[in-house]
Parts: sequence; structure tokens; C-alpha cells
Amino acid sequence: MATFLNAIANFYFHAHRSKAFTLLCALVLAVCVALLAAARPKNQEDISVYELNDTTSLSASIDRYFNVRGKLMPQARYQSEARSGSFRFSASAYVPIQLDTLSEPIFVLDQDIPAPKADGFVTFVGRLSTANDPAISYFLEVDSPTNVPLINRVANIGMGVALLTLLGLLMGALVSRSDYAISTNASASLANGSSSSLWWFGNIGARYQNASARQAPVQLNATANDLTLESLGREPWAIVIKRVTQSQHTHIATSFGAMPALRLRFEDERGLMRRGVLAMSDAATCEELFEKMNLTRN
Repeated sequence: MATFLNAIANFYFHAHRSKAFTLLCALVLAVCVALLAAARPKNQEDISVYELNDTTSLSASIDRYFNVRGKLMPQARYQSEARSGSFRFSASAYVPIQLDTLSEPIFVLDQDIPAPKADGFVTFVGRLSTANDPAISYFLEVDSPTNVPLINRVANIGMGVALLTLLGLLMGALVSRSDYAISTNASASLANGSSSSLWWFGNIGARYQNASARQAPVQLNATANDLTLESLGREPWAIVIKRVTQSQHTHIATSFGAMPALRLRFEDERGLMRRGVLAMSDAATCEELFEKMNLTRN
């Protein structure tokens, strides 16, 4: 369990320092919001595909979809015109099509019409519309109904991904709040592969751009007035503990396993309240430091 919790804490520690992770989360949430915005209520629109025949009321069937099978009449192609003052502009073009189920041809917008098959017939799904043209009352436009069930299914997936992302971000905030030191059960033995006996988890101060450290090896120097944690890593830094206001025994997950530790709230040399976690290699050292921390309360 300690190994698993350490992996989680280590992941969030590095993720929170990565701009790419922040941008990725923002992008995922933006895509999920877009998918949710595209969702449509059920039965809001008629997506059924009907058969068009002489008994169909065209005026009552505007924006409905119909199965279309017939022969185009390109020789009777009609080009509508738009006027602006004394100028005329070519607008939409329409081609009549004779359906087996209609006694009279009906116009089709000359756009995206599939090529005729070997028998001369064209087959497609068209949406019935009205034209603002004196020569054409109704026409068909090659178009298929929106797959609302699929869109809503994808939107539900987007909602699930968004909830998981938000849950992950919330978990990351909690891990960050714990100074990337997740509490766990005490371990019977500790596989310590480091020469250091103290490790720091938490913020290292404004002097170091408020950077955070995780499992950073440190040494403790005690004076009559304060305690100082000095980094043993490649980058030098130091944390001065003037007065401990709270110290709590715990065990935390590290790369060495579960280690005894102290969760600290303290006042630094500037009088600012800070917090962090100090892990130790053994319980005896933890108890000894606990006593030293208590001495700074006075």
C-alpha cells in the first residue's frame, strides 16, 4: 500500500510542477464541456425518415426527412436569382427529380447530389424545405438526420471523463494539501536505501520561489533559539523553525516504504506560519525530534 500511495503522491508532485499537465487538464475539460453543450434533449426534433408520396402534406412536412429514389431531370435545371437594386446575382440551383411515389417531379437543391447508378436512379435521404422563389415552393436538400442518440452517448462519455478529471484534480489538491506526504499504516520494517536519516516534504520558502520539495534529504541543526533544516541535495536551501505550534506523529508513504514522520506547523524566522512533514528512518529518532520540537513551543 505504501508503494502505491507513494506513486500517487510522486505523480501529483511532478504533475503540479508541469505546465503541460495543467494545459492538458484544461483541454480535456474544454472538450468535455463542448460535448455536453452538443447534447440534445430526447424528442426535441423529428429525426425519423419518412416515405414521400402523393398523400404527403408538404406544408406540414417542412424539415422532415424523406427517403428519395428517382431519376434526375438535368435538362430542366433551374437557376434562381437574387436581386440587389438593378443588379442580379445567381443564387441556388435546383434540379427536378421524378420519384416513383410522386406523380409530379419535385426540385432538389443541386448540392451534394449523389451520382446516378447504372439504372439511372439516384438514392439519398433529403430534408424538405421551402424556397424564397416564385418558381419553387418546396424542394429537397441532401441531408441526413442528426444521430441524436450517438451525440448524447458521446456527451455522456464526456460527462464521465469530466467528472473523473475533476475527481483527479480534487485528489491532487488534497495530496498537495498534505505536502505530498500521504499518511499510511506503520510498516514492520523499513528498507532504507539512503545515507540520510531525515527527509523533508513541503514548501521550502519564499527565498526559493516558494518551491516545494518531496522526500528531500536534510540535516537538522539545533541552537538555543531555533532549529534549522539544511538540504543535503544538489540545490542548497534551509528552513528555520523558530517555534513549533503543532507537531503530530504519523507514518507516511515514501519510496523506502512507510516511514515515521512528524507533521509540523511552525513559525519561521520571519514570523510567518508554515507547515511541512519531516520523515525519519526510525521511530526512536522520531520520538527524539518530537521532544525537541516541543521545546520550541516555549
